[in-house]
Amino acid sequence: MKVYISGPISNNPHYRDQFAEAEDYLADLGVEIVNPVSLADALPPMNYGEYMKIDLQLLELCDAIYMVEGWEDSAGAKLEYHYARVWNKQVLHY
Repeated sequence: MKVYISGPISNNPHYRDQFAEAEDYLADLGVEIVNPVSLADALPPMNYGEYMKIDLQLLELCDAIYMVEGWEDSAGAKLEYHYARVWNKQVLHY
């Protein structure tokens, strides 16, 4: 199973730690992990909309989405959540 990690990034000083903890948790479950934070580090600087387009394409390739704490307060994470629901992805929560 391939799992995409979703959560608040903008205005969240702890997003790297949250996504790393989620990655560690999912690794212990033995799933393949798509961490958009790690992937963004390898990309050139982009605007918010460009990152979201890439993130939704990555999510499309996954079987499930893992929602980290605070995702309900993030417009991007809420979009990813609804996208996952529309495409019948399994939704996992922190």
